[in-house]
Amino acid sequence: MVYDVCLFTDITVKAKSDIRDTKDLYLLSMAESVPVDYIISGDRDLTDMKQYAGIPILKYSELIEMLSR
Repeated sequence: MVYDVCLFTDITVKAKSDIRDTKDLYLLSMAESVPVDYIISGDRDLTDMKQYAGIPILKYSELIEMLSR
């Protein structure tokens, strides 16, 4: 069974980070504003960080590997 979920939320936290691509700050802000377990991305600017504010940043392949254990 497949479920589609859409969540609209206000971004309430402004991310503060020295990252290579400042256009990614919105995603980090969103991750802090809503309770998330992981940030999943294919963007090396993010995945090279490994984590942000205690939130692991994973590639999709790493997530699939982790879930298959």
